[in-house]
Amino acid sequence: MFADGAPFTLTKKPGRSGSGLQTINVKCRAACRRCNGGWMSRSESEAKTLLSPMIRGEAIEWDTARQARVARWVFKTALMLDRSSLASQVAPPHHFTFLFKQRSPPGSVTIYLARYFPDDGEERIGVIGSSYRPTSPDPHLYPDPYEITFSIGQAVFQVFGHSGTAPVEIHSAGERESGLVVPMIDVFRQLWPIRTGGFAWPPAGGHLTTHNLQVVARF
Repeated sequence: MFADGAPFTLTKKPGRSGSGLQTINVKCRAACRRCNGGWMSRSESEAKTLLSPMIRGEAIEWDTARQARVARWVFKTALMLDRSSLASQVAPPHHFTFLFKQRSPPGSVTIYLARYFPDDGEERIGVIGSSYRPTSPDPHLYPDPYEITFSIGQAVFQVFGHSGTAPVEIHSAGERESGLVVPMIDVFRQLWPIRTGGFAWPPAGGHLTTHNLQVVARF
């Protein structure tokens, strides 16, 4: 998958971090053996053929059924990352229950995808993962908000959610002390909730450089 042999970087503060890793070695014990070897394993198999071209940076088009399979995999992977030793457990427990029962993210979750392509001279990152609890613009509408970001190769996944029921609307992300803001509408495509008309990737508006990727992941 990673023909250039780029090392993996996994970062979470507070928590353990590692750079220059040669294998992805993140363990999570949040799933029981039956789920891990059952529907979760099937989700991995279903998503593998869909995600492989995206990870390599190739263009893809998905219908609604394929979008649903990938959204389930992204949300499942985000929740497992959130409960790993690298994360701060920001996702509420009932989102795990919802995924188990419905096999899909809840309506209070929005998932975006972007392409990562470093500028000349930038260090190439193979994999990153982070979880974060942002300040809610409206605690009554968006209680206990969370953001989970991870990348694999050229595919970047961002999961925004909260413990309420209102749908999440994100217009920009990644504001840092430098004042940089990465426009979601230009760089990211919404995967979930599913929109009709199919899903095409990569986004026409641009891509994330290494610096941008670190910004949206809040490193």
